[in-house]
Parts: sequence; C-alpha cells; structure tokens
Amino acid sequence: MADKETKVSSSPSRCSCRWQFLVLALLSSIGLIGELLLMEHTGEFVQWIPVIVCGAVALCSVVLLIARRSPAPLRIIAVLIGLVTIGSGVFGTYEHFEENNEYAKDVNSLLDPADRTVLRDTFVAARHPPLAPGAVSLCGLLLALGAMKR
Repeated sequence: MADKETKVSSSPSRCSCRWQFLVLALLSSIGLIGELLLMEHTGEFVQWIPVIVCGAVALCSVVLLIARRSPAPLRIIAVLIGLVTIGSGVFGTYEHFEENNEYAKDVNSLLDPADRTVLRDTFVAARHPPLAPGAVSLCGLLLALGAMKR
C-alpha cells in the first residue's frame, strides 16, 4: 500500500517539474528573441542563428505544453532541438570571442598579451559579451530537460 502511495505522489511532481522546464524554456526564448531584435542582432546570417534557434525552442515548447502525452518522436525532436541550441550557444561564444579579439587587435596592435587589464577589457567588458550566447544554450537545456520522460 505504501508503495502505491509513493508512486502516485511522485508522479505529479515529475509532471510539474517537466511543465516548469517547458514554461521556462518558452519564456526565456521569447525574451531572448525580443532582446536580440531590439539590439539589432540581425546584420549577417550568422547573427540570425540565435533568433531562429530560439524560435524553434519556443515553438517546440508550446507543442510539448499543449500535447498531454508527447509521443516518442516529438520528444526526440525536442531533445535534438535542445542539443542544437546548446551547440549554437557554444558557436556563439566562439564568435563573440573572435570578434572581441579582432576588435582588440584593431584598437591597439601593440597590446601585451600578459597584461591582465587587456584580458579584462577584451573578454569581460567587451563590445560583444562572450557569455551572452550561454543564455541560448540555457534555453536548449531547459527544453531538453522538459522533453525527457523522466
């Protein structure tokens, strides 16, 4: 009898946790799309990648929230979109790092690489924040967690 009660009581928390991950993925991706568009992050094709990926996360989150019981193929697609989003965040971090490096070289070609203020100015207080694409990765992680069965 106690086993049945434990199974019944643990089931809603799993469902609730899954729902929370999907809502967080949806709201985060919508917020990021708005932020990217307001910052005019649309100059080149590479800059459209996070907008497109966040749109896919939002769409997939809505579909998973509407579908009561998600079939296995839909879950697989959601996990794949989550993994692509994480990869997109890693690629974006690399791109921001390279842009900041090029900018630092353009500003002063005589920079001493051992100077710690150069590193701080190049990577922490930079024109292109190097950790900003991590927010896109977080959306993908939330979607992947929400799409998992357990």
